[in-house]
Amino acid sequence: MPNSKPTSQNDYQMQDIDIDNENTIRNEDDGDDTQSTLSSAVSHDAEFNPVQLNESQQSADLNNQTHPKLRSDTRDQTELNQELTRQLSVADAIFLNESRTERRGSSQTGEDASLDRLEEEQYEAEEQPLDRATSNVERIFTNKSTGQLDLPPDGGYGWVCVACVTAIQACTWGANAGYGIFLEYYLSNNVFTNATAYDYALIAGLIVFTAQFCAPFAMILMKMIGFKLTMSIACVTHFLGYLLASFATKIWHLYVCQGVIVGVSYAFLFVPASNVIPTWFLKKRAIASGISYGGTGLGGVIYSVSVNATIKRTGDQRWALRMVGLTTLFAMAISIFFIKQRKPFKREKLNFQNLKKNTQLMFSKKVLERKSLWYITLWFAMGIIGYNLVIFSYATYATTMGLSTSQASTLTALINAAQTLGRPMMGFVSDRWVGRINYSIVLDLLLTIFILAFWINAKTFISLLFCGLLIGATIGVGNVMNIVMIADSFNIEEFASAWAILNMGIGCFSLPVEVIALALRDYTISNPFLYTQIFGGLLFFISIVIIAPQREWAVRKSMKKESDQLIRELRDLEPVGSKDLHNVHVEDMTRELKKRSDKLEGLLQNNPGMYFRRLFYPMKI
Repeated sequence: MPNSKPTSQNDYQMQDIDIDNENTIRNEDDGDDTQSTLSSAVSHDAEFNPVQLNESQQSADLNNQTHPKLRSDTRDQTELNQELTRQLSVADAIFLNESRTERRGSSQTGEDASLDRLEEEQYEAEEQPLDRATSNVERIFTNKSTGQLDLPPDGGYGWVCVACVTAIQACTWGANAGYGIFLEYYLSNNVFTNATAYDYALIAGLIVFTAQFCAPFAMILMKMIGFKLTMSIACVTHFLGYLLASFATKIWHLYVCQGVIVGVSYAFLFVPASNVIPTWFLKKRAIASGISYGGTGLGGVIYSVSVNATIKRTGDQRWALRMVGLTTLFAMAISIFFIKQRKPFKREKLNFQNLKKNTQLMFSKKVLERKSLWYITLWFAMGIIGYNLVIFSYATYATTMGLSTSQASTLTALINAAQTLGRPMMGFVSDRWVGRINYSIVLDLLLTIFILAFWINAKTFISLLFCGLLIGATIGVGNVMNIVMIADSFNIEEFASAWAILNMGIGCFSLPVEVIALALRDYTISNPFLYTQIFGGLLFFISIVIIAPQREWAVRKSMKKESDQLIRELRDLEPVGSKDLHNVHVEDMTRELKKRSDKLEGLLQNNPGMYFRRLFYPMKI
């Protein structure tokens, strides 16, 4: 979002052109979402004479004095808009699209335009800056009935909603993490006649595939029938899936019930729930989302232990499936009752026309042509395959090494416990110190080392325990970082479409994961999981190679934005230098800006050498 007041000569005295400063990376078409900030390479005590201000700057000062509304809270608005850009969600994209649709509809029907359109027209007529009118923060969070900016409270009842979302995550993806215990039992016992190990493995992949693939359609249905009704239907369906699976006598029963029904219900539960948090939080959105991500690990701990204990007590999987169905039904029913959207989506009629319109919005041809989408999708795909290989193979590997089923269950629980702490920390560390792509690369490298150097050589319970803690704390990197990478790479109009395509792509990659893991097992050697472990470690290394071009793109965009800003700074200094040729401060500042501009121009050259310099350039990205 551009400054509401053009930079004055005084501002230049304390500016520093530092390319290592953090820059928000956005699509070039999204100019109103970004602001490049420069801090001081040259510092001076002398002040410029007010008469040196050019006419446009004096006019801007006069405008700000005449219209204090434009000037008030400008810095806060800038910070909020930058925070929104960094923590973009699908809900934000939908609200912005609704705002634009209302403006177009009002213009066509002659009705009153929305508040932001009225402000745009008023300020444009008076030749005022349009910062507040064009701010995405205002477009998304302006209350249409009162015309006032209604920002999320960043607390209050929002924390109740965070607890509800955490519980729903625990009952969906967390419960699914416990499938490793079911898988180990199915493989160790001839539960279904004529069923092979590949059948059980494919069911594990089917759950993730249907959940991810149906996520965009869950978003569309939620807009038409409401998020609580969508979640309520899915909650009952989720329970029925587990209940019917407990009565399964043939393997195809398990495919339909524990595979398809449970997997589809996941999508219509976690998608609506995850879109509640953005309506309650803005400044603290990263913290709130991080806590909710921890629900996956929490659920994994609970259901890994409880499923194993129930199977041991009852002698088979039937009551374990019923236990999962009943406990998740109870927990999610309470969560659905208390959770609420602070700002509901605009309801649309359930008809073919609206279905077609929303489907077209979700699957944009323009987004499909963007390389960034496929870099992030393939990077996440490698991570999700590696994630499932570890989560669903760790317990079976432990029993193969001679550990008991109780010890294997404990190890699975510890991996999930480490995820509970590790996932929230990923967002915090990456945003505060390292950068999102940088930290993702670091974690992928660590996972490669943990799997190839540690897991392969871990044979005892203690060694597997420590290995599991290290892997668990880092293995959720793809699940946490994919959404923020999409937010960094696409503007707000393209965000929902990129998110939808990514989910469907990841679903396709998730389907054969466990089948691949089983096919790689070789029981003719002392470590039957050796090839599975090597494959898993290489997946995380390959993911580094895949995401590397995305880092170069991000660095290049950041450099280009800073270069453009430097050119504007130099252009603004030219009138001052011409009026006072002996002003040493202007000369020094011009020299520093030109030096930095020349360096950036060299780094932005389109040749292999500069490509690799940008790829490894030390920058928080």
